[in-house]
Amino acid sequence: MKTITLLFAILISVSSAYALTDTLRFEVQENPVIQVIMNENGDATTVEMGRRKIEVIESGCGHNVKFRYNRSKRRFPAHWQGIEFGVNMFHDSNYSLYDDRNVGDFFDLNYAKSITFNLNLFEYAFTNRNKTVGVVTGLGFSFMDFRFDNPLTITYNRDWGMVYPQNLDNIKKSKFHASYLTAPLMLEVVTPLRLSPNNPLTVAVGAIGGLNIGSRTKIKGNDGNKTKERRSFHVNPLKYDLAGRIGFGRHFGVFANYSMTSLFAEGKGPELYPLTVGISFH
Repeated sequence: MKTITLLFAILISVSSAYALTDTLRFEVQENPVIQVIMNENGDATTVEMGRRKIEVIESGCGHNVKFRYNRSKRRFPAHWQGIEFGVNMFHDSNYSLYDDRNVGDFFDLNYAKSITFNLNLFEYAFTNRNKTVGVVTGLGFSFMDFRFDNPLTITYNRDWGMVYPQNLDNIKKSKFHASYLTAPLMLEVVTPLRLSPNNPLTVAVGAIGGLNIGSRTKIKGNDGNKTKERRSFHVNPLKYDLAGRIGFGRHFGVFANYSMTSLFAEGKGPELYPLTVGISFH
């Protein structure tokens, strides 16, 4: 409200000075520099503030006021902040730690129900002047479900000092869940391709770091009873993924996260390297 009042005060004061043909610049505490411009005839005044433009034109019937939006000062179309849904799988796995334990490859997944939900809350982009290239960072949360395809769960065997499988009877579903605080560092490029004038195709590559903030197992029996066990399960406390993003316009995209760290700490569980692919909304 203070800004609107100030703008109209500027317009009133300037409209009385028709001989003025230069640009006046005012510093406003809450806003970027305001420019007040009059044409040579003194019958039109333009106020530019950031991406907004107000034009007052004097005519025989009074004054016409036009509000415009300066598209040349557009926002960089970064593709981090928003929500993402993806399918979890493993691009590499190694169970050699269990060779002498008579345990097979027990972390088989039901891919249709092994889902990641990412809630990316904040983003910031360091861009070039033309807003065509940017380094994107931010902060978010990742919630990863790994649904077991077989009737089993995992627990921690103190004697072995590692995660091991536990067979179950009369269960409807069983899954393992891990949550992370995440932060990206990606280079994003706005390509010349356009879905529409204001919706460019963008490509981003980089890395995402993650801090494990919790893990648990969940079992639902055929009788409807649910059992949860919350513990660390020796999940790696830190992880990092190679990440790729393709943005189809400003509000929709696809992504892939290729983990470079195992799900479990070294020597504490099978070497499992997650791969997540999915869609994003911004």
